[in-house]
Amino acid sequence: MSTHVRLILDRTNKMLKIINMQNRLFYRDELTNTYNRRYLHIAVDREIKRIRRYGGSFSILILDIDNFKEINDTYGHLRGDRVLAEFAQVIGEAVRDVDMVIRYGGDEFIVI
Repeated sequence: MSTHVRLILDRTNKMLKIINMQNRLFYRDELTNTYNRRYLHIAVDREIKRIRRYGGSFSILILDIDNFKEINDTYGHLRGDRVLAEFAQVIGEAVRDVDMVIRYGGDEFIVI
C-alpha cells in the first residue's frame, strides 16, 4: 500500500471516530448515559421497520420516579441528579442487551 493511500485511510479513520463521538454526544443523555429523546424517533422507526420485515412485535415501557420533585426540593438538584443516574443504571442492568433505555425527560424513561 502506498504512503499516500495509507495517509488517506488514516485521515478517514480519524474522521469516522470524530463523527461517531459527535453522534454519541448528540444521541446520549450526559447525566444518565442513556439514549436521549432525540434518539426515540430513530429507535421506534427502526423497530417498526424490523417487525414489518421479519414479523414479531415490540413493547414500549414508560417509567418515571414518583414524587421526584420532592427529592429535588428536599435534598437538592445534585442529589436528584444522582438518583436519576442510579435509576438509569438499575434499569440498564435489568433489561436485555438488545433493549434500549431512553431518557425521555426529567424523571421519565422509556424502554424499547
